[in-house]
Amino acid sequence: MQVMEIILKICNLLNQVDDFVNDVPVKSQEYDEKLSDLYHFAEANKMDAKKAYRFCKELKKVLQERREFKNNVEILREYKNQKQKLNSGIENRKLFITEMKKRVNRLNQPYKNRSYKEDELKEKIG
Repeated sequence: MQVMEIILKICNLLNQVDDFVNDVPVKSQEYDEKLSDLYHFAEANKMDAKKAYRFCKELKKVLQERREFKNNVEILREYKNQKQKLNSGIENRKLFITEMKKRVNRLNQPYKNRSYKEDELKEKIG
């Protein structure tokens, strides 16, 4: 592989990161609006079991997509904090990768409830 090819690939990848950065406000607003629509639908409409199931399925889908998006935003934030290490030699790139992996590991920690206790949720929902 030619050095120029490698440099072009790196530039293309960095362009993809910049495109993601530019889209963050729009995508964030999209997820907020979708969730708002779903919350208002639940508040304003009666649902039988079938509708409630489909509602929960759609809500879960949107929440999972939003979680993936928010995790990517957090990884991007860490990238911005650490990116000066990318041009500072192999040892600093190793440090960069270590810090990025730490961020990913923190994001993959299980959620801890704030208001409900686990047994309360099991009692209310099943």
